Amino acid sequence: MEKIEIKKNQTKSFIGSWSINNDSLEEDIINFFDKNHERHKLSTSLIGKIDKKQKNFIEFKITAKEINDKKIVIFSKFVEILVSCFKDYKKNWDFLNKWEKLYLGEIILEKHLTSGHHLAFHCDKMNINSSHKVFSWIYYLSDIDNNEGSIDFKYLDLSFVPKKGTLLIFPSDWTHIHRENIMKKNEKYLLRGSFHFPDTFHEIDEIT
Repeated sequence: MEKIEIKKNQTKSFIGSWSINNDSLEEDIINFFDKNHERHKLSTSLIGKIDKKQKNFIEFKITAKEINDKKIVIFSKFVEILVSCFKDYKKNWDFLNKWEKLYLGEIILEKHLTSGHHLAFHCDKMNINSSHKVFSWIYYLSDIDNNEGSIDFKYLDLSFVPKKGTLLIFPSDWTHIHRENIMKKNEKYLLRGSFHFPDTFHEIDEIT
């Protein structure tokens, strides 16, 4: 057999990026994380094991249902911003308008201490249990120096240091596997999660 290379007129990353820059919201979310230390957990692998060579950070998970039931205002405000950015993202790809409904899964708060990272390349759609995930998002809550904590998208040959207030949206599939590099001098706070089709295994809220 002979491999045939397809010529491309242009290359798109399918990554959307927005600068939010809402200092009070970002500080309130960080304070919320730090005050709820009893819910902090060490990051684990897909099978629940701790491997600090692969990933090393503290996380806290909160569902859309909990945000609504407990009326946690700071997260309600963030979800409004997130949904607005996602609607803007959809304007670039007319096919996405065919999906009348997508849902917001749980929100994960992460704190990367000095030397913290997620060096293993990963994506949100990793197995049959996560096959419902369509788009991933990350919101960076703290400042990062230029020589630390970059996010690398392996197959896109793309690497950059996200600034405080940066929101990213991108496909959840293997095409966008990425990693979060080591923090050398600072701590890094971020939120992450995904938009997905509804299923019976997650507490979810309709967003579109």
